Amino acid sequence: MTFTSEPTPTALDIAGNAVLNVRAATSGPSMHLFAKLLDVAPDGSARPVSHGRTLLERPDLEDLISFELDAVAYRVRPGHRLRLHLASSDYPLWVRHPGTDENPWHAELFEVNHQGLLLGGLDASHLRLPIYPDSGDEGLRL
Repeated sequence: MTFTSEPTPTALDIAGNAVLNVRAATSGPSMHLFAKLLDVAPDGSARPVSHGRTLLERPDLEDLISFELDAVAYRVRPGHRLRLHLASSDYPLWVRHPGTDENPWHAELFEVNHQGLLLGGLDASHLRLPIYPDSGDEGLRL
């Protein structure tokens, strides 16, 4: 899944760890979740800003799960957009999840699983960015 913001009207300084809060589920016993934050220039080119990854054990859409992306100190220039890319695999950079309880490094059989992400509602999945100078406790939400 990919989410892209509107262009930033002014420069935006991100300093620290972005926090991804998600309501996710899978038909399997667990799932990988990879998050990539990108800076998208007006010409459409994209530059990586931060990454995050986690293993979700028996995730449930009722539970809000939080994990940090890698620390960053980055200036988003005016007119640029932020893009959040979420995926359940980052192969070949990370070993594939087998879709079972088996150790992914030793798995010989792989099962298809279906993942879901809850969007919208009162406590929706969202990304919190640490904006500098601090503009309040919430930071910017994507």
